[in-house]
Amino acid sequence: MVGAGGRLSDWVAVAREYAAAHGYFLPPTTAVWEGHPIGVWAKNARAAAHRARENEELGAAGRPVRSAAGAMTEARRDEQDAIGPGWCPVWDTGWLRLTPGSGHRVSRDE
Repeated sequence: MVGAGGRLSDWVAVAREYAAAHGYFLPPTTAVWEGHPIGVWAKNARAAAHRARENEELGAAGRPVRSAAGAMTEARRDEQDAIGPGWCPVWDTGWLRLTPGSGHRVSRDE
């Protein structure tokens, strides 16, 4: 099992396996794949990507960026995008819960 401090390459490999099996990579926070808490890892990766996006938007607007700590690098975002382009939507995923036949059910805690 990949531990919380496991190597990034190990987590990316688990994410690829999950995406291959499900056809997408947007696991709910409760998702566990072959013993790996991939949902929590993905939630944290999405948060880091959102921080990076917010920092880019602030910088582009000429506003001060509070901190780059915890923000995902562009190279890592590209690596995540290669797994599945929908892994970090800019919109709220709550609509998926209400869409019949969407093929994806998201838990309320995501």
